[in-house]
Amino acid sequence: MIDNARNLRLVPTSAPTNRAELRIAFDFALPLDTITQSVAIVAQRGSGKTYLAKKMLEEILRNRLPVVVIDLMGAFHGIRSSADGESAGYEIPIFGGRHSDLPLDASMGRALAAWVCAGEEQPRSAVLDISHLKKSEQQALIADFGEELYDRNERPLHVILDEADFFASQRFSQKGVEKRLFDVFDAIVRRGRIKGFGITMITQRPAVLHKDLLTQASALVMLRLASPQDQKAVKAWIERHDSHFEQDQVMGTLGSLPIGTAWVWSPGWLRKLRKIRVGKQVTWDSSSTPTIGEKMKVASTRAEVDVRAIKSEIEGCAPREIGKSQIGKSQKGKRPTRRGRERDE
Repeated sequence: MIDNARNLRLVPTSAPTNRAELRIAFDFALPLDTITQSVAIVAQRGSGKTYLAKKMLEEILRNRLPVVVIDLMGAFHGIRSSADGESAGYEIPIFGGRHSDLPLDASMGRALAAWVCAGEEQPRSAVLDISHLKKSEQQALIADFGEELYDRNERPLHVILDEADFFASQRFSQKGVEKRLFDVFDAIVRRGRIKGFGITMITQRPAVLHKDLLTQASALVMLRLASPQDQKAVKAWIERHDSHFEQDQVMGTLGSLPIGTAWVWSPGWLRKLRKIRVGKQVTWDSSSTPTIGEKMKVASTRAEVDVRAIKSEIEGCAPREIGKSQIGKSQKGKRPTRRGRERDE
């Protein structure tokens, strides 16, 4: 089993590291049961949503909990290096992208899901960087991966879904791979907790993310969001959950929040509404915007992972044939069992 925390030598400047919690700000932490909850992070481009998501990833790994990152933009590879790039970060394997440990192609989805679920003590953690693939390949890979993962997993596992609206759009096609993708994430968000799933959905366009997913979030984390259409989607979530007074308090500031400042709202689960300043990352900031005239910096040291062992483990996994998934096949009056089959209510 990979020791996710062994090589991290830095101490976060934002808070102590010895607490069993996900401390995303100096004065605010999420509980460990976030692992099996649904969270939505919404913000316009450049407001700090990916930085926040990576801070959550650091905290999940610090607590030695399992997490899978679906990385559409190639922004999470810095988790393997310290903030200054001179020492090791967390030992989480990266599949695909420019910083991969092992290559990733559209045919590997089911084998990877089987490997994740085959961890002895808990599911295995991984970053799936699909930024190098064509759109059709990204969709096919994640549809296969998600179906197999949902069918196999029965233990706590958190999924961080970057650019969630790409996978579950409000206007997805009702057939083919887009329908499969929607069914996967709809199942994880709405019915996945009984199978151990939690999810963090990240989007800069909450108006585009399918409302059936957004409205099911147990916590909404809002950074700067100026678009009227996107504010309307956030307002719809708020109206389902809380009072007009708090709605006015949040909506009145949403378009002018400083970078890295967020409202965290969870009326039912946490029963909290807090404005926070996201804590400083302790690993390499691989989602920062390049500056004109400045040479792109690269981390010089990364945590090592046993690539040979991981490759052998994946080759030893025998996923079921394509088409066996039970996702999206339940009928009225029936619900999936823990192994994905249906039974009468």
